[in-house]
Amino acid sequence: MDRKIDYFSLKPLLKNVMFQKELGTYLDKIGRVAALVDFLVNETHNGALREKLQKAAFHCKNDLLTKMVREFPSLQGIMGGLYLKEAGEDPVVWKAIYGHYLPRGLADEKLDDLGAGILSIADRIDNIAGFVGKGIKISSSKDPYGIRRDANAIIKIIVDFKLAVDLAPLIRLAVLNFAKKDADLRRDCDAINELFISRLENSLKDYWHLRYDIVNAVLGKDALSVYDTFLKAEALAKLAAGGLVDQLAAVQRRLKNISKGMERCHFSEGLLKDHEEKILSDIFKESKPRIDALIIKKNYLQASSEILEMKPIIDRFFDKVLVMDENESLRKNRIALLQRIDELLSSVADFSLLVELKPGEKI
Repeated sequence: MDRKIDYFSLKPLLKNVMFQKELGTYLDKIGRVAALVDFLVNETHNGALREKLQKAAFHCKNDLLTKMVREFPSLQGIMGGLYLKEAGEDPVVWKAIYGHYLPRGLADEKLDDLGAGILSIADRIDNIAGFVGKGIKISSSKDPYGIRRDANAIIKIIVDFKLAVDLAPLIRLAVLNFAKKDADLRRDCDAINELFISRLENSLKDYWHLRYDIVNAVLGKDALSVYDTFLKAEALAKLAAGGLVDQLAAVQRRLKNISKGMERCHFSEGLLKDHEEKILSDIFKESKPRIDALIIKKNYLQASSEILEMKPIIDRFFDKVLVMDENESLRKNRIALLQRIDELLSSVADFSLLVELKPGEKI
């Protein structure tokens, strides 16, 4: 019976199907989801998929009106995709609809279709923004609205498809659909940002089985660039396996200790006086563009290795140069040089948070 119906003609009837009280109908929802899909297509540089994924977004909930899904709600999305496949619809459209309720968690298999992944992220971030805006608390032990599950699924999709997307602007865009005041916008964005950082932290520790100190070291200000954060954690795990992170941790602890509590100082090559500080400045100046290029390419392992090559020069600087010189200009200039090296390290991770292990010790 359902196959005799024009699937696309069902869309206007979604105005009669409530998504959630206070959050509007499913017709309202698909409009929001389509806008989020458009944003994601831009952010992930998948413009070629735009038109077809917009079509999928505007029709991804039509199967809620079919008899099959009314009888078997677990088939949502699946039936919509199958109906469109049988009708000869473009694979990008029907596959996106078919898979947009997946994955159901971190342990699920990887989605085999990027379009489904993008539509799934858009649908789920709309869910999260709506429920948080409605006042549903994330911190409770129960998760009746699947907020944590949706966040986990978004993280998995981003990592599985290696999507270079920053969640912060996506979250803001989703929250804007529900926030009535600036204060609501800030409150809900903060709550959802914290949710994702917490979910990412748990995922890295419990699902990808990474050391807790490695996870802490990469959860900095850019943690919502999820795939970047994952790659940084992966790089640190490899460095740890090779016994190299302790050396990087020792360097950064020393750098942070010497400039602790100080504002960022201005650096001038003209104020370099001692031989060792001139050498360190030259090595840093030569190495930084190369290391920056590796970081841009997300090759965090090689970037860390190249930073590590500076360690003997840094150690010699500390051994031979009095950083806290009584001459204020010299003192601030030396601190400025060390601050810039610390910033370069921090662009990969905060290595100072890593725990130094004894031989054979495990975390």
